[in-house]
This record gives sequence, C-alpha cells and structure tokens, in this order.
Amino acid sequence: MMKRILSILIALLFACSLTGYSFATEQSEPAAEQPQIEEKAPATDETRAKEEKQEVQQEAQKTEAGQQGEQAPTGK
Repeated sequence: MMKRILSILIALLFACSLTGYSFATEQSEPAAEQPQIEEKAPATDETRAKEEKQEVQQEAQKTEAGQQGEQAPTGK
C-alpha cells in the first residue's frame, strides 16, 4: 500500500515537471519572454518553383536597371 502511494506521488511530480508546473510560492524573477519561432512547412516543388521564379525576376529587373543606367548620356 505504501509503495503504491509513493509511486503515485513520484508519477505526479514527474507529470508536473513535464508540464512546467512549479510548487514555488513566489517567483524570484519574472520569466524572460521567449522569442516566437515560426514553423515553416516543408517546401513543396510548387513553392520552390515560385520562389525561384521570383528570384529570377528580381535579378532580371536589377540587370535591366543597371543597363539603363549605363545607356543614359553622361555628357554636359
């Protein structure tokens, strides 16, 4: 009987430790806020293709802007 009560108490303490429950009456210092971590779903082939297409378009726009800047007359 005593062994069963002891095992139940140990199981209760273990469960409390897993959930983060504290038996302390006062917190010595406020807990620091943890930064939120965004979970990203695994990229599918479609999303990868869209991202690559956007990157290619951005690079093309940069090169076009560079070429237009070179073609502009610089004389006074």
